[in-house]
Amino acid sequence: MAEVPLPTPTQVPVPSTDIRNAVFAGAKLDEEVTGLGDFYTDRLGAKHLTNTGRNNQFQDAQNQRESDFVASQADKEARFQQFLLSSGYQFLGDYENGPYTITARNQIIRYQNEFWRLNAATNPPYTTTGINNASWATDITHLVSVGDANLRQELSFSSGLKLIGQCASIAALRTITFESVGQQVFVKEHTSGMGQGGGIFYCHSLTNDDGLIDDNGFQIINNYGQVIRRKDRSRMSAEMFGAIGGQDVMPVLENIRKASITFNRAVCYFPPPANGINYLHSGGFVVDVTQGYGLCIVCESTDEIDVPFDHTGNNIAFTFKRDNAAESTAFYKQSGITGALIRGRNSDNTAAGNDGFAVRVSDIIKAKVNVFANGYTNTSGAAISLYNDTGYTEKSRIKATIRGCCNGVLIHRNAAEGATSTNSFMGTHLDIEYQAGYQVKPIREYQ
Repeated sequence: MAEVPLPTPTQVPVPSTDIRNAVFAGAKLDEEVTGLGDFYTDRLGAKHLTNTGRNNQFQDAQNQRESDFVASQADKEARFQQFLLSSGYQFLGDYENGPYTITARNQIIRYQNEFWRLNAATNPPYTTTGINNASWATDITHLVSVGDANLRQELSFSSGLKLIGQCASIAALRTITFESVGQQVFVKEHTSGMGQGGGIFYCHSLTNDDGLIDDNGFQIINNYGQVIRRKDRSRMSAEMFGAIGGQDVMPVLENIRKASITFNRAVCYFPPPANGINYLHSGGFVVDVTQGYGLCIVCESTDEIDVPFDHTGNNIAFTFKRDNAAESTAFYKQSGITGALIRGRNSDNTAAGNDGFAVRVSDIIKAKVNVFANGYTNTSGAAISLYNDTGYTEKSRIKATIRGCCNGVLIHRNAAEGATSTNSFMGTHLDIEYQAGYQVKPIREYQ
């Protein structure tokens, strides 16, 4: 069939149903698919790549990438050769072209694109034993990588620390296997996204034969039963255990207590929440000094701002006590909490109102409590409780601002039949500011 002459297309806008434009478009489609030129021109005068043009562009880009790669490799080789020369190395040749007799420590050979020299334990002269993988297994015991030596040199520079990686979080630290006691690792932050609580950790023991306790801050038992410890334990602070504003700090407090006993730390610092959201506290935290370990929680407040806790459990937020006063010798293990704003809240933290206590001190001497308490609305309770359960609670130092509470300080004892509690609250010092709220006396005497 004879070729139909290619019609002259119109310039009407797309889409067009004119038969001239349709025939012209079909011819241009053939040119786009099978034409040998790089471009074709449509009926409106615009240029477009043909299939050949696209292939040619791709191949040109591939050729350029290959050329750039070859040039880059050549540049690296040239720079490394310059490094060898400036470092005083003498290149003998490729291992496969040997054997070579290495007569000086600055002489190197190349194997599998890496340079090697005699290690410190091998004295020259040394003759390599062969030219293949089998002989290399012997020769490598006498050689050390020059690249390794270069890395060691870079690590020794003042900027060497930037070459060291770090572990993302405590959770990631738990997945790492340590090869030897004393190995160290940097941890970026306690919990991903927290921005705090990281530090240097080291392998204390490859096994946990002594049954040491994981406290999720000072001491970690990793997934392989190895004991990993924080290197700097001179200051115990809540962010090291994962304290985050808006989250319940009860698990954090329990882990702090574990660490305080394991490492005999009597003080823990609580910084203001970094995200500006009050700490949540489901309550029920107990410091029992019976075994001989006290704990003071020092909230890092300022004159204007206390560290805020929203107490959502109808219980006692913080208890400092001694069990069985008659048998315990831990009477003088001082404990307490300072610098805290403790707000009694309902269970879903939507309003003030809590039937529990902010703080209780029981059967110990010289406890120190300095808090702002708010929202404890039970008429039979109070913001602060001084309680003789099995003995006596003496020389307590209480400084508190109390607002919106039915009672300020409740001084009471266990009056059950057979109880060993006494009426002694000797030397108790109260400095109370009682602001607007329920019209009830700020201090209730013991019952």
